[in-house]
Amino acid sequence: MKGNLRRGARRIAPSCFVLIATICGCDEHALSSRTASSDCTSPTVALVGDFVIATEEDMAMLIPAGDECFSITGDLTIAETNLTHVEGLRHLISIGGDLRIRFNSALTSLAGLENLSNIDGGLRIRFNDHLPSLRGLNNLTGIHGDLHISFNDELASIEALSGLTGIGEDLDIFDCDALASLKGLERLSSVGGFLQIGDNRQLMNVEALGALTRIGGSLRIVQNQSLKSLDAFDRLTQVGGFTIENNPMLATQSAQALADRLRAGGFAGEVIIDGNQT
Repeated sequence: MKGNLRRGARRIAPSCFVLIATICGCDEHALSSRTASSDCTSPTVALVGDFVIATEEDMAMLIPAGDECFSITGDLTIAETNLTHVEGLRHLISIGGDLRIRFNSALTSLAGLENLSNIDGGLRIRFNDHLPSLRGLNNLTGIHGDLHISFNDELASIEALSGLTGIGEDLDIFDCDALASLKGLERLSSVGGFLQIGDNRQLMNVEALGALTRIGGSLRIVQNQSLKSLDAFDRLTQVGGFTIENNPMLATQSAQALADRLRAGGFAGEVIIDGNQT
């Protein structure tokens, strides 16, 4: 989209958004028609390829004629913008690749993503300095790749993720200084890759992870200055690694008790417990 296109993302001709019997003369980003749905439970139009939004005009170019519900088969990147919201994406249903929202210094709301229910790739929300919550992602039920939430200075709530029951790959919540709880992840039962919770200065507990039973990779809880308890992990039975370190308010015996319980259940991997409260 103009000078803001990244490799693999192209601008769509406005005429290509009109649903007709034959596809107009678009390249590989041509649109395919599907059964219409007035309530946006299924896409009418599929946008094929990767797309980048860097301006209001870029977002407007993604909206099919007639406000049709639509999906994107590849990645959607919203990066380095002056946008304060993404309301123009209100008819977006699903993304076949990654959704990346990063380096948006004016972004204060994800309102507009309420119809997004599935991401086949990962969700990465990073370096959005004034984003207070993830409200707008309330209907998201599936992330098949990674979930990375990091370096969002004013992010105080992730409650909008309450529909998630599993993450296909890694879960990383890192350096979100205003985040005091993980409320919103109460239904999460499995993480396919590693789980890292690190350097969240106000995070006091991980109670919202009480339903978690399996972590395919390592459990890493590091440098959370206010964290006092690991009690939420009572149901956790499987991890691929174990690191609890440099959490000054967290009692070492609490971390050791969790490690001992996992070992008793068959975990034989490396255990690192260091720099916590003695």
